[in-house]
Amino acid sequence: MEVVIGSSASTAYASNARPELELFMSKHTDVVFDTRALEKEFNPDVSLSFEQFSVKFHCTSLLDVCTQEIDKGLVVQVPPEFFDGYDR
Repeated sequence: MEVVIGSSASTAYASNARPELELFMSKHTDVVFDTRALEKEFNPDVSLSFEQFSVKFHCTSLLDVCTQEIDKGLVVQVPPEFFDGYDR
């Protein structure tokens, strides 16, 4: 599950998102967050793991992240023949 805790698409970049994620964690000191993804340069997160699922907390929605990646040319288009031979 992905949860957006931020308020702006500009926080997808680590320099803006880390302080917001750290503030979020400071408000929940009784919870032990996994912070390994906090160091990502783009769309960092903190997470919680449970037996059958995990919850990731981001500052930016996945729609905004995808839009920014497309705008910056970071997305590689899937070739039309990629799915040839698969039953749909």
